[in-house]
Amino acid sequence: MENRDRLSEHKKLERLEHLLDYFEKLLGPVEASELPKVVPCDEPILYIMGCARSGTSLVYEYLSRSGLFTYPTNFVSRFHYAPYLGARLQEMLFEADFRGEMLHEGGEEAFASRLGKTRGILSPHEFWYFWRRFFTFGEDQQLDEAGLDPTMGARFIRELRAFQSVAGLPLVLKGMILNWNIPYLASLYARSYFLWVTRATQTNAESLVRSRQEFFGDVRKWYSFKPPGYHRILHLQPHEQAIWQVLETNAAISEGLARLPVSQVFEVDYEAFCGSPRSIVEEICERWNVSMPHTMHDLPSSFEVHNRSDQVAVDWDCAINRARAFAVPRGGPAARE
Repeated sequence: MENRDRLSEHKKLERLEHLLDYFEKLLGPVEASELPKVVPCDEPILYIMGCARSGTSLVYEYLSRSGLFTYPTNFVSRFHYAPYLGARLQEMLFEADFRGEMLHEGGEEAFASRLGKTRGILSPHEFWYFWRRFFTFGEDQQLDEAGLDPTMGARFIRELRAFQSVAGLPLVLKGMILNWNIPYLASLYARSYFLWVTRATQTNAESLVRSRQEFFGDVRKWYSFKPPGYHRILHLQPHEQAIWQVLETNAAISEGLARLPVSQVFEVDYEAFCGSPRSIVEEICERWNVSMPHTMHDLPSSFEVHNRSDQVAVDWDCAINRARAFAVPRGGPAARE
């Protein structure tokens, strides 16, 4: 998403970008010298997969606040070039902040993300800058053979497991940036797991159209990751493009996950999660044979389902059929609705 096309509140901040570059030059070499000394963590890594606006941010924040996982925070995101050092600094500044000198009550704003962005130092971050250090994408979001460099993949997982070693806990983070390369991602670490968040096609597509307006001020601008072949549907109406985006993204995820052992895959529907969010943590704990975190009682027992229809004049059945006519041929399982 080009920075120049974004509304002012969503543009990258030039001053912050300069600071990130400055500290990367200072701390990047330090991180590289420290990593060989770190014993990689052997706990599981759980990647959250799904189409944009399917509920992945809500699920991610709930899991990050469960006490079961470590995760990249907004603070650590400033150290995407040195996540291990970032985690150690976070440990020193905030997790060992026994007198409340750094943090205080009311400093975090829970479950109030906006387009995937949370507020608060220790709130979960999407961490895409970190991923893009290792994976270079072209026009769309599917990596080709050149992009699946084994050396870069090994460095990627090594840094994640070093970051994870600071807390010594299972790691949860969004992995949707590799929705189209799930088997490759799974191959990097034997204890990789995937949680697929799904949402009804129509409500997911409507949320994508609203996000276009909120992010760009223009529903004609593409929001989030581009599936292969997206250029073939740019002549369609925005809501038809969004439907196609949901269908193609879910088809790719379904196909990728079908190539993994079922023991590595979790699935949760957005509405079902909102009704009983604790259930997915219970399933994870049961599968991994670990105890439920005692901090679970601090979390909401349910969430309001945000499914609203803004485009009352749209014939959604017709739009879905029109979008399906442009489906990319594939041999894997069909997308679920």
